[in-house]
This record gives sequence, C-alpha cells and structure tokens, in this order.
Amino acid sequence: MQRKKLLNWLFPAIRPPAPAESSSLLGEADIFAQLEAKEGSALFLGKFSIQQIQAALQRSSIIDALRARGIADCLICIEPIDEFNQALRIYNTVQQPERLIAEMRLREVVFIPQKLYPDCEMSSEFPMLSIDWLMMQNPDADFTPEHPPLPGQQHPGLGLGRKVLRLLVTYCRWQELAGIINYPEYFHNAYIYRETFSFFMPERSGLLLALIRDLGKLSLAEMSWAIELGCVTHREAASVFEWTSDVQIMPLRTSVQTWFDSEIYRQRELHAMQANHFELDERTFREKADSALRAGKFPQALN
Repeated sequence: MQRKKLLNWLFPAIRPPAPAESSSLLGEADIFAQLEAKEGSALFLGKFSIQQIQAALQRSSIIDALRARGIADCLICIEPIDEFNQALRIYNTVQQPERLIAEMRLREVVFIPQKLYPDCEMSSEFPMLSIDWLMMQNPDADFTPEHPPLPGQQHPGLGLGRKVLRLLVTYCRWQELAGIINYPEYFHNAYIYRETFSFFMPERSGLLLALIRDLGKLSLAEMSWAIELGCVTHREAASVFEWTSDVQIMPLRTSVQTWFDSEIYRQRELHAMQANHFELDERTFREKADSALRAGKFPQALN
C-alpha cells in the first residue's frame, strides 16, 4: 500500500490534536527546554526555529557525527510541502537536491486504537508523534559489498538512526506523548525498526516473523530485494507476496505497551506466524537480479 493511500486509510484512527491554548519552550527541564526561544515565521512542528533545531542536533551529538562522516557544513531548512505540511531538510553545504542528506516529516496526532482494530484492548485515545517520512543518506559515499543498497536507496545511509530516534523520544517525553508511529515502506524498514517498534496489528507482526523465519538464510538486502522483485511466494495464498506498509508503534507509556504484552496480541501474532509460509523462487530471483543489474537497477554486490 502506497504511503499516501495508507495515511488516507488510517484517517479515522489518526486525527490532529486539539489546538493548544499556548506553548512555550522556556522553563522545561530537558534538552529542548534549554534552547533559547527564537522568533520566526516558519517553525518546525509549530515550535522550533532553525536555530533551535541546530542547537538540538548539536547537543545530541548528531552534528559531530555528521562531521565525522565528512559533512562539515550543514544547512538546515524548513520547507513547505503543501498548505498544511512541512519538511525539515538538511543539506550538505548548499540547498540543492543532490546535496540533500536528511529529510523528516513529522506530525503530532491522536491515535484511536479501536478505530483501526476493534478487538484492541486499549480503549483510550493516545497523543503520538507520527513519522510520515524519514530519509537519511550520504551522497558522497559509495555502496560496498558489505553494505549494498536496499530497495528505495539512492545513496548509503548515514548510520544515525539511533541518535535521531533518541532525539525524537526526548521530544515525545517533553510533550508527554504516548508513543511514536512509523509506516515501514519496505520490508527492510520493518525488519530494522522491529528492535524498538511493533506492528499495531498482531497479524502483521506475525506475518513479519514468518517472513524472517522462511527467508532467514538470506541477508537483509537479499530478503528485501527478493520481495521487491516479486520472487517470494505466499504459500497459503498461492500468489506472489507483495509488501504493504502498515502501522508500527514505539510505546512510550505503559498503557500502550500493555497491548503488545497482552495475551490476545501474543496469541494472534503466534497464530499468524504459524499460518503463513513463504518460499523464495531462487531461479527467478537470480534471473531478475541479472536483468536488473544489466539495466543498472540492481546492486552488483548481490549478484
């Protein structure tokens, strides 16, 4: 499911929060509260100026990590996407598309679990941070056999996912948000995020576990490319498996974590894992890989 279609499908379960009467960064006891308040016409999330974002990245050691990767001069921009949405983009030195190293689109939302999954035992509504888009890349780096490109990647990543996530968690705790929502566009996204995020629907979690079980002899890149190239068969459906995005949540409150620890979640996750089986068509995979390689659309490291 394409990201835009997914967000439209989720519309009943995810809505904007009620407008706050006022908001001030001063006087709070965490990293963001220690930043000097600045006036500005464009504030990210309606709260942060470019100067404040720069300070937060510096305090969280992200600027130092970028310098260690040869990116010494970061240009931070808050750019509108449409009338209601904006993106935080970071460029290496100049504001040009080919120098883009990071892009982030975030929203504060209210998540209504039972609108999405009526059997969910969470009856409350929860304020959360939605990661609508997150991309980090190093245009000056090259892929290697040890780190080949994954589907959707144009350049190697920056390896800063954990630092960025810690910064987002800090923000969520300051805003007293109950969790972080993510929408893994590719299999490898869900695989990587599973360390801290769980699929909200237990059936999707069980499906992911079944894929990992049945394709486990492959590397992560091979698994993701095999799915992307249509070389994985869903045995029960007798059809080619197609990855679709869905909701993953990182719980930041016990009341949210309780759902993932519940008996109904664990039973349905296990049932889904046991009820789904996948097979790799190795011959088709290699044929499609060779064809894509000749067309320059496939990583040579996997050939």
